[in-house]
Amino acid sequence: MKKTILKTFSYLLILCFSCSFFSANAWIGLIAETWDILNITKWNDMISELNQKVEQSDILAGSWVTVTPTGSGVTISATWVAWNSVPYISNQYTFTMQPSSTTDFSITGLNFTPTTTVSIPSWAGTINSTMVNSPTSIDVNLTSGVTETSYDVVVDNWWIDNTAWTGNGQNLIEVLTSTWVDLRAGWDVFTDGNAAGNDIRYRAGMSMTRDANGMYFTGSNPWSSWVKFENLAWARGSGQTLEWIFTTPTAAMMIGIGSDATDETSTTQYYQSELVVYLQNASTMWWLFGNNGTPGWAGSQGNSTAIWGCASWVYKSRFTDDGTVWSSIFTLYCLPSAWLADWDNTATVITTFAVWGTLNPDEVNIMPFIIPRDGGTQRFIALKVD
Repeated sequence: MKKTILKTFSYLLILCFSCSFFSANAWIGLIAETWDILNITKWNDMISELNQKVEQSDILAGSWVTVTPTGSGVTISATWVAWNSVPYISNQYTFTMQPSSTTDFSITGLNFTPTTTVSIPSWAGTINSTMVNSPTSIDVNLTSGVTETSYDVVVDNWWIDNTAWTGNGQNLIEVLTSTWVDLRAGWDVFTDGNAAGNDIRYRAGMSMTRDANGMYFTGSNPWSSWVKFENLAWARGSGQTLEWIFTTPTAAMMIGIGSDATDETSTTQYYQSELVVYLQNASTMWWLFGNNGTPGWAGSQGNSTAIWGCASWVYKSRFTDDGTVWSSIFTLYCLPSAWLADWDNTATVITTFAVWGTLNPDEVNIMPFIIPRDGGTQRFIALKVD
């Protein structure tokens, strides 16, 4: 009987030791992070309760959190958390939208929470929806009013908002009537196809796609591909300036001015065009091409320039005075970004020169014209004729 009692007691000791071992290790890996829902006081209360079950050395601290063993407990301190909870907007550029339009506005920054709210003081339109994606990203769907002005954006974490940072969020949205034609998805509306009467016409077998970054085409490659923006056509002699906004090419493509006199079945569309700039690849602009006065007959002007130094990889090409030889000036710019607010920027000139050489574009009915790649990452963002 005595042996049986001793044996049973031994089993109980082993069982208790096992339970104690697993209890002591059940909380290994507990990590205190600044984004945890529990506040500092609750954390310390919890740690005091768990102190008998948790090895102090097993409690890890995230960034800006300090864990200090105190003998009878562990103190978690994060004095920086109160200041860091102030939200901050890091958008670098003014977001521009047309009056009486609806669009998505993305806010990037720091310290957004699931309950963060967005407001636009004196906003003449409506804020249709707000989606907090993460501590660094918020999407807002907006409808603007008719008033053309600038607005501040306020991001609020209950009683703390981004205005605690001097100037943060000021003049972040501008409602402005623009003469730019926006080619990105959700903006200006077009009809497209090969048939006559479409706003945008292209070679049979091609198709057009628009996404948030711009417009692109599939189905044909240079030098057979062609696209005419016939709804933006004008008559030579009116002295119009054509500007294109586009991203760096993935490979050879051309962009500029065409006419209604081209042979649309030709495999050398650059000689059918009136005047186009040849982007040879992602690093080189290589000459101007077009016709010599008769579509299909070669015209060109030698002028090569490196374009790889443009940090944003967003460019603007400009042809003045209808692209007419001797009077037209061609300029290629590097833009700070793809944002609409930068489309009129002319601070960084890559190259500029007068149009001449063997070129002699003289068709009367002319229009924006591109010879695009088949798909790829390159995008056409916007254009303007004025």
